[in-house]
Amino acid sequence: MTYLCIDIGATKTFVGIGERGFEFITKIKTDKFLDEPNLEELPMDDIKKAVIAVPGPLDRENGVIYPPNIPDKKVDMVELLSSDIDTFFLVNDCSAGVVGEYVFGDVRASNMVYITISSGIGAGVIIEDNLIEGRMGNFAEIGHIKVGGDRRCGCGGEGHWESYCSGDNLPEFALELTGKEFKDSEELFLKYREANSAAKKTIEKMKEYNAAGISNVVNAYSPEVIVLGGGVAVNHPEVITSDLESMLEKDVICEMPEIAVASLDDRSVLFGLLAFCQLDEKTDILKSQDTSIRPLRHDS
Repeated sequence: MTYLCIDIGATKTFVGIGERGFEFITKIKTDKFLDEPNLEELPMDDIKKAVIAVPGPLDRENGVIYPPNIPDKKVDMVELLSSDIDTFFLVNDCSAGVVGEYVFGDVRASNMVYITISSGIGAGVIIEDNLIEGRMGNFAEIGHIKVGGDRRCGCGGEGHWESYCSGDNLPEFALELTGKEFKDSEELFLKYREANSAAKKTIEKMKEYNAAGISNVVNAYSPEVIVLGGGVAVNHPEVITSDLESMLEKDVICEMPEIAVASLDDRSVLFGLLAFCQLDEKTDILKSQDTSIRPLRHDS
């Protein structure tokens, strides 16, 4: 008996199959997956439960998602997957991310926030060992916190954190700020390490906006730990975290949390989905873990 875990990201989709851990993991381009999942090509024998992580916003009651990187796109997951999966449930990807780090990660606390900085920006929140999910599974869409300025966000708002610091938006922000063009965020970080002046100006400004957004998160939730995940943070940890705590000190009014980069790299969400499957079966998944924390009480 195994679990099927699917992490649908903005650009790539991870599929993992396993029970106590993953025996099979593959990566598929998200646009290809949403066009034609083809799960029958995977080792799907004896699947016990399927759980799927998606970026917000989502309509969990009706199984509908709105992919953030595909404008005006609405995907009925029930219709899309009905030929491959009899039943499944949807989870916000950042909720899965925080659960993954809480259960399987190196840094754990009863009050923690997982922040993904990737194609977009969002958060998963655990308070006193309880996952907070919000209505319809939409909670902590922190990428739309206003951090200043008037840059237009993909949602239509202005001055949102995501519009400056997400991987998709950094190159455009760099062009507006410096007049220099970078093909993607990876090139921007590469040029930053090479001491390119335009890249340096952009990254330093990005750090200011990240500090503004994260200080709002600390003041809102007062976590013991903030775990930074997502492609931008995981691939460039030394850049994202350098000077961050000193920049936060002027705006944070409560105790400063520990700040760590996701120890599960780009698999935090996938492992969170595995934890959801096991918890839903009332299995003590911490029994084999070297930890004394209590199992997560998932209030569905």
